Amino acid sequence: MANTYQWVFKTLEVMKEFDGLSDVVVAVHYSFISTSDQLNESGQPYSANAYGAVSLDAPSGSDEFVSFENLTKDQVKDWVLSKIDTTEEKLKELLDQRISNMINPPTELKIPASW
Repeated sequence: MANTYQWVFKTLEVMKEFDGLSDVVVAVHYSFISTSDQLNESGQPYSANAYGAVSLDAPSGSDEFVSFENLTKDQVKDWVLSKIDTTEEKLKELLDQRISNMINPPTELKIPASW
């Protein structure tokens, strides 16, 4: 099973003005998506995601501040990972396990035949 991964940043919440700076990012809404190369019974790839929102600390000065238009996805990803206190590898492992459980469910629903 080979999975591909993608970070998606749905929304960046900004303060219009803060301490003389403009468009300061204060929150990030994100998804980390894993897509399998295996298809389900409908012909669609298995997929799992981790999503959420994190609040960011305000920059401590203009030296630390990056203007909104100069932000990169990698920088925003690093902010998210630092706030959720995990690594990208751990997220991959989690999503890989979710997909594996979809393909080969570890549980099933049953009731005794005598009921």
